[in-house]
Amino acid sequence: MPPLTGLHRREALRLLGAGIALAAGGCSRPDEEILPYIRQPEQLLPGVPARYATALPLSGWARGVHAIAVDGRPIKIEGNPLHPGSRGATDVFLEAAVLDLYDPDRSRAVGERVAGIASWEAFGKAYARPLSEARARGGAGFRLLTGRITSPTLLRQIAALRAAMPEAAWHVHEPLDDAHARAGAALAFGRPVRILPRLEQAEIVVCLEDDPLGPGPDQIRLSAALMERRRDPSRFGRLSVAEGLPTLTGIKADARRAMAPATTGALLVRLANGFGAGLADPALPEAERRFADDILADLRAHHGRAVVLAGEALEPAFHALAHWLNGRLAAPVDGIAPP
Repeated sequence: MPPLTGLHRREALRLLGAGIALAAGGCSRPDEEILPYIRQPEQLLPGVPARYATALPLSGWARGVHAIAVDGRPIKIEGNPLHPGSRGATDVFLEAAVLDLYDPDRSRAVGERVAGIASWEAFGKAYARPLSEARARGGAGFRLLTGRITSPTLLRQIAALRAAMPEAAWHVHEPLDDAHARAGAALAFGRPVRILPRLEQAEIVVCLEDDPLGPGPDQIRLSAALMERRRDPSRFGRLSVAEGLPTLTGIKADARRAMAPATTGALLVRLANGFGAGLADPALPEAERRFADDILADLRAHHGRAVVLAGEALEPAFHALAHWLNGRLAAPVDGIAPP
């Protein structure tokens, strides 16, 4: 075996340079033609992020945000500090909303159950026959499933579709729905009303199966309002929660009681009777009765600065009773027309 010879400095540099050139060549992008804009889009500079104000809906409610895009591709969503729905912050839904605008893993072709990847032309041909048959029947058997829609353009298009096919059915579903709350408001006010509590003005907040700090279109506003009140040491404040399952609001509660929704409804009846509702006195266990009496004392001592919130686990009649109780309390709440 011949003896090993030392590597001279010049040879080492030559080998290092060859390795760098090989690596750079292997990692370079493929050749492609780059064409300049004939008409430069307004406020678009290559490689420079563009920030613009827009709104993103959740359960039919729009929340103002700032969208950041690079070369026309959205990369980040931030809250709009001038919009009351986001107040400069985001939640998990807004953070994930960028994937609704652009997702590199999303399918870019039409899928077919048997053949797999298809084309839009194939989809149009396969869809034309059943659509024409549905039109011939006046829309009978045609089903349209959407979320809650507030877009005037899309609502106008759906109205035109239903006018052309009057027998078609339109189903609206939202994963974060408030059907009981809407029905309860209709019972209490005679029309659909969306209640917006002003938690920053409430010193006593009672949540009965309600989670204002949890997922929902008003999560950011309510969370910020509650924390603003708690940061003021000169103000009294108590958050009381009765719930069947742990929630974010229950974790932050000053007083929390775990109970079934049926028991929570009975607790609400006892609170309402304390303000003259005149309902049949419910049978409550001793511990729950003491819990209700403590809440009742807080409500009586803070007229105009207390609010009672009912959640979706309670029936519409209990929501209506909570609205009646808030009226007796002069609770800091606003009512708006729902979408």
